[in-house]
Amino acid sequence: MWPSPILFWAARSAPAPSGEKVLLFGDLKNYWVADRQNRTFRRLNELYARTDQVGFLTTQRVDGRLILPESVKVLKMAGTKATTTPTTDPTTDPDEQPGG
Repeated sequence: MWPSPILFWAARSAPAPSGEKVLLFGDLKNYWVADRQNRTFRRLNELYARTDQVGFLTTQRVDGRLILPESVKVLKMAGTKATTTPTTDPTTDPDEQPGG
């Protein structure tokens, strides 16, 4: 149905603020990913010794860069007007402790 694959990321629970980049569409073959450091592995014997298990920790540094910016388009969120009214008195500080 779509000429290009579409990937969704559902980790965001709140709407994006005004001006935030929320969508990237285009030919991502021009986005290069490069290794900056070799992958490292660490064996964690002591951390799991009580349960007779062994843990492993691995790290790898990578970097990315868009080589041809014309190959993609970015969608930014537009500003919206607030439709709610404040429920607290704006002249008081909500963090201020009573009596002091």
